[in-house]
Amino acid sequence: MSPENAGFRRLGTGFFSGRRRQRKQWQLSPAQLSALGFIALIILGTFLLALPWSTQGERSQSLGRHLLTTLFEATSAVCVTGLSVVNIKAHYSLFGQLILMLLIQIGGLGYMTLYSLMLLAVGRQLSLRDRLAMQKVLDLPGSGGVRAFILRILRMTLIIEAVGAVLLAFAWVPVHGLARGVYYAVFHSISAFNNAGFALFDDSLMADQTHPVVLPVIALLLILGGLGYPVLSELLKQMRQHPLQLHWQELSLHSKVSLGATGSLLLFGFISYLMLEFSRPGTLGSFSLGGKLLSAAFMSATTRTAGFNALNIAALSVPAIFITLSLMLVGANSGGTGGGVKTTTLVVILNKVWAILRGHHNPSLMKRRINPLTEDKAWATLLLSVLWINAITCWLTLTEPGADFLSVLFEVISAFATVGLSMGLTANLSTSGQSAIIVTMFVGRVGILTLGMALWARQQHKSLIKYAEESLMVG
Repeated sequence: MSPENAGFRRLGTGFFSGRRRQRKQWQLSPAQLSALGFIALIILGTFLLALPWSTQGERSQSLGRHLLTTLFEATSAVCVTGLSVVNIKAHYSLFGQLILMLLIQIGGLGYMTLYSLMLLAVGRQLSLRDRLAMQKVLDLPGSGGVRAFILRILRMTLIIEAVGAVLLAFAWVPVHGLARGVYYAVFHSISAFNNAGFALFDDSLMADQTHPVVLPVIALLLILGGLGYPVLSELLKQMRQHPLQLHWQELSLHSKVSLGATGSLLLFGFISYLMLEFSRPGTLGSFSLGGKLLSAAFMSATTRTAGFNALNIAALSVPAIFITLSLMLVGANSGGTGGGVKTTTLVVILNKVWAILRGHHNPSLMKRRINPLTEDKAWATLLLSVLWINAITCWLTLTEPGADFLSVLFEVISAFATVGLSMGLTANLSTSGQSAIIVTMFVGRVGILTLGMALWARQQHKSLIKYAEESLMVG
């Protein structure tokens, strides 16, 4: 080869390798894809809800305030929160309500799931990069079964929401008529399973606060959505293999922890609300014994994951509000449609603390060793969550000087955990306050650790440098 040809070859190789490196630098990580995907959905939802035919009646707000309100509602729907600064039924037309319902469904499924379903619908195969991204987003053990898992997610979602809608229709059609009753049933079934908490009634579910069908169905939908698709998929597989039997030993550690933590928190919340509010006027005091049991059980379910309320939250006693704050902060399971720091995060942290107290250096959980990286992520999630809640609460005490501290803290945790319960502050927030809650809902839905990694994480690499170890006094 002549020197000239060799030079051109080196030049060409350098050019294309440089292009490949440049392309690699611009490739988005799963965390960045997740964050940008939700931002895109929120922008699209804001545009659709801002259309003239999405609302009804004359617009009473300025253009800037109207756009902020629309952004708030779109963010709340995509992030399946349920906080609202307007009356959904009175403010939005049928078209606007359908847009909200669609945003809730997409937000609950996750944009990556929708994107993958669209590719499969047009006959395209998922690339390796798509499968790896889905593996990270859905927290799957491997990328090989992503396609089948996505299709199972769609089937489970449609079946569960359809069954929930049919059951709710039995309760609401006799009251609201066929068309309106069915529409209410479909809307609230989707809102409940996706843990959104949006309701088309002025007082949420206060009119049905002791209804023997509505509350149990909504609560069951909330719990199923909060369990998460990986857990539901495992349970469905077990039902096929062992009808009417649950082989606990065959479940994964994630499913065991999720089911155990969910059951424990539901029982804890039920007993707490029953004891604290049993005779309190304005909450459970005026109900029959059956009504007290039903409402306490429903409160235990809705406070962890959704924003439906069958009781006046502002009328709860201070201890009951503290219990509500704790349950909201914990939230649902990883992989579920709810928010919060997640039950699995709490279990990993408690397990580590218990091991430290006993002097164990290699803790185990249900005869399984927990990856140290998982423990680090759990601690980081809790610490970042507390820091964010403190910062936003401090900000709102400045922007909302007339609000009491407990109401501010309640609103911030509700937004961060994408719960949607409110003590009445949301509708009266200032522009700065609404903006802070919008960002908090987004951070809570994407995940504060995921968002942090999207902003600062670089390509993973192992450092070749190991520094000398030295002790540091703590505690």
